[in-house]
Amino acid sequence: MNIYKNLSADKKFAVKNILIIAVLLIVVHVLVGYLSPNGSTTAEMRGGYTDEMVSLSAYEGADSAKMLVNPIMPPVNSPVPGMDAESYEVSDYFVSIETRDLDNDCSILLSLKERTDVIFESVSESTHGCNVMFKVKHEAVDFVLSYLDELDPTDVNESTYTIKREVSQYEDQITILEKKQATLNTALEDALRNFAEVEAIARRSGDVASLAQVTDSKITTIERINNSRMDVATQLEYLGKAKAETLDRMNFVHFSVNVYENEWVRGDDLKDSWVASIQQLIRDLNGFLQDLSIGFVQFALTVIKYTLYASVLYLIARPVIYRVRQAWNEM
Repeated sequence: MNIYKNLSADKKFAVKNILIIAVLLIVVHVLVGYLSPNGSTTAEMRGGYTDEMVSLSAYEGADSAKMLVNPIMPPVNSPVPGMDAESYEVSDYFVSIETRDLDNDCSILLSLKERTDVIFESVSESTHGCNVMFKVKHEAVDFVLSYLDELDPTDVNESTYTIKREVSQYEDQITILEKKQATLNTALEDALRNFAEVEAIARRSGDVASLAQVTDSKITTIERINNSRMDVATQLEYLGKAKAETLDRMNFVHFSVNVYENEWVRGDDLKDSWVASIQQLIRDLNGFLQDLSIGFVQFALTVIKYTLYASVLYLIARPVIYRVRQAWNEM
């Protein structure tokens, strides 16, 4: 302050102008950083990361009790041709069970595996739930429903639909392939007969070159036809299995049962909440210490940089400033 007091009026005026310009440059720099679409401060990045982690932790804690169910979805509703759609009806049940004794209820559910009329297809277990998918013979459906009713399900959804469309598609494709297979068999028989006749003529004439050419053509043709026959046979085998599996669904009723835990107080969730809060505290403390140390140095360097910018701008604009000042004093 003593150095500033000893300065002349012109030098004091110059220092004031330099400081004003430097402050304006710093303010503009800060505003541009905040208003820029891609601009973000360290605190914003750290805060955004923290909020995302907290939200993710809360989501996992809230929804971990409910397992994702992958039910057997019926085909899209659309008109089914023919008058026998009801002859191809199948039924699915989707059952949700909320429990506070997960181990007991899952054990009761899995005990259905002991029955010969219940066939389990998949079992999935986690910390907070279990999910099973099984099929039941029609005569055992009432027993299974009453058995599940003892577990006090929160939701039982029955879905009935027809698989006539799927069966018809398989049958149409099989018919087309069978016709193609018959055509290939006929083509192979005709080719073998024609080549036999040509070979006989070539042998009688003693034309070795023609005989060799006929033999090569015969091998190539037969190989091409046999490859096509093998492809058709493979497709027919696949479609036959798919059709049999589809028709097999008519012999059973499919169940998808989801058991999920719903405790009033869950120790793991409380622990996760405390861990997330402590991590947040550590991040905030780390950010505070960074702002006091590295942030302060960065701010000081920024002030020095823009002070130098302001000094250069002042030297360039000084003639204009002095003329404006002189005109102001003369008024």
